[in-house]
Amino acid sequence: MYVYFSDEAERYKEQLQNRSRGFISAGKLLSDADAVVILTALIKHHGVSGEDIMQLPEVRKRGFSEDMIREFLDRHDLLKKTPITRP
Repeated sequence: MYVYFSDEAERYKEQLQNRSRGFISAGKLLSDADAVVILTALIKHHGVSGEDIMQLPEVRKRGFSEDMIREFLDRHDLLKKTPITRP
């Protein structure tokens, strides 16, 4: 497994902290197969919010805790982004 980090110093520190926090908290990390389920759900239901992901049948039946989902999305910076609009 390879892990890639930003070459920008501040972003690197943030990514490293997020990765470390993921291993320490929650007690259980998602397996690769679980991550694929979540990523597939995000693609299939484009634009779904972090809270709405928990309600999706394919996610709900896997028995993920809300903390596990939120941690995964935060760690990988996958939450919906809102574009900056200019007048």
